[in-house]
Amino acid sequence: MESVPLPGTMNGDLRGERKRGESIMSSSTGNEISRAGMDNATFTAALDGAKRGDGPAYRHLYRWLATDLVRYAAIRGTQDPKSVADETLLRAFQQIDRFNGDAQAFRAWVFAVGRNLILDALRAQGAHVKIDESGSGVDVAGLDQLRRAFGPLSHDQRDVVLLRILGRLSLQQVAVALDKPVTAVKALQRRALSRLQAQILAEVPA
Repeated sequence: MESVPLPGTMNGDLRGERKRGESIMSSSTGNEISRAGMDNATFTAALDGAKRGDGPAYRHLYRWLATDLVRYAAIRGTQDPKSVADETLLRAFQQIDRFNGDAQAFRAWVFAVGRNLILDALRAQGAHVKIDESGSGVDVAGLDQLRRAFGPLSHDQRDVVLLRILGRLSLQQVAVALDKPVTAVKALQRRALSRLQAQILAEVPA
């Protein structure tokens, strides 16, 4: 599947944006990251601030998205999930002036970018690679359980469930991210949930 292009291209004019974004990434520690929801009024204020180059506004957006992106990349099996999440947000921040939409649309766009970077990372690292969760902010024990639970699912089924749960995307937004019809996404979700339910029931002692 072809990567969903970001609006515009990255070029020399964005070098200052990259430095600013990298500074924000390094200053946003795992302890600061929050999964708190963001209403459209709060998002609009943060978006406007980020477009003006306001560091706290960038950090607010980072904290809103980073943990779920790290978990998404980790469960999908990337070698360095935090780097994938940071690169996803860096690319989004580099193009933030061109974004127009509400909080949910921004979240959907960022996770679509993240999915494409995850696919690139998986292709680059190959199938047999030790994953390093050190410093990623991920609960390794819980992650192992999640990976086992998602083991029987196909790649598309995993993406649907993760984008729905971690991304909090609608069926329509998942369909756009995966470049599939909504009916296909519904079918993937139904099969994935059925497999997960069967696995959970199989592990419950009789």
